[in-house]
Amino acid sequence: MTGLFAAHWLLSAPARVPFGTSIGGVLSSASLAAPESIMGGAGLLISVSLSLAGIWFWPFSRRIKIQPREESLAAYDHVTGLPTLRLFTVLLEQGLTRASHMGRSVGVLVADLHQFRPLPASVTTPNISLIVRVQAARIKSALPSNNTVARIGDRRFAILIENVVARDQIDALAQNIYRTMSLPLMIEGQEVLLTCQIGGAMYGSTAASGETLLSQAVKSLALATSENPIRFSDSVGDTISTSSLAVHAAAGESLLR
Repeated sequence: MTGLFAAHWLLSAPARVPFGTSIGGVLSSASLAAPESIMGGAGLLISVSLSLAGIWFWPFSRRIKIQPREESLAAYDHVTGLPTLRLFTVLLEQGLTRASHMGRSVGVLVADLHQFRPLPASVTTPNISLIVRVQAARIKSALPSNNTVARIGDRRFAILIENVVARDQIDALAQNIYRTMSLPLMIEGQEVLLTCQIGGAMYGSTAASGETLLSQAVKSLALATSENPIRFSDSVGDTISTSSLAVHAAAGESLLR
């Protein structure tokens, strides 16, 4: 804006010609005033260019500042279309409320993707976004339609299981997810071999909060290993247990053959 005012002042300033000056003097004065007009025009051109550049760049700079916040507040993941952690916590609290009214239990599973067989060094890095999208679809296919699947991390998924009658119900779903996610993938002509580790937690109708339930499932996940890939906690303070070691060992051996 300052450049515009300065250029306008230079252009609007009249050339000073002394009274009684001859025609030659007037021409001389005009020739002297010409550089001043040229400078004013150049200043106007530069200022207008800078102003237009600022107007053009402003939305992009504003987008750069706002985009991270918009992504952190997003309800759905842009890669998989699944709920994000933000929405999942809301759905989890709603599930706990329904469970308290119905006298049922609620379970949460947290699954991490892992690569259990190293790929050759010559193989290019697989498309991670495509792998995550396929695995998200696999998880949904391994569950009844009334359960909620969310993406809460780069390679981490959370599953909300409602109307749980017994622990065996969650155990069976976790095993089904494990087997489904451990199947080989063919991504862009490459065979990608993956598996997962799962942590689970189950609360009764007296569960304190969804945050506590999810936190307990994450703690169970931290104790999972390649030998014991599924770990559970039945309630707050319970000892975390292993789920069907023989089944998982057999599944792992069949995949490695």
